[in-house]
Amino acid sequence: MPPEPDCEVGYKKPPVHSRFKPDQSGNPHARPKKAGEDFARLFTETLDETVTLTENGRRRKISKREAFVRQLVNRAAQGDPKSLPMFFRLMGEVDRERKRNRRQVKALFIPDDPKPPACDR
Repeated sequence: MPPEPDCEVGYKKPPVHSRFKPDQSGNPHARPKKAGEDFARLFTETLDETVTLTENGRRRKISKREAFVRQLVNRAAQGDPKSLPMFFRLMGEVDRERKRNRRQVKALFIPDDPKPPACDR
């Protein structure tokens, strides 16, 4: 007769020898993380890097994001046909964002006395 196991074996109770070991994944070769998340992080980090430029004889450090915007605006102002569509698209997005974040201020005038003023005629 086989020795009795120390724990039950059955539905949702696998044998001890076949259970996952502590700190071991049940799917060690799982689907890798989404590439989009890594791309967005990499793109943002790259835009935040600084570059050195010379402006009016002085050297300045600005982010690549700022350099991109400056270059795009300067080329669009010169009438570069390749930069104009992107410039207008970005300007449209900026305008929409400004309108969305603009708070509408409404002044409410509430009289102290609800009765209309009497006429002295």
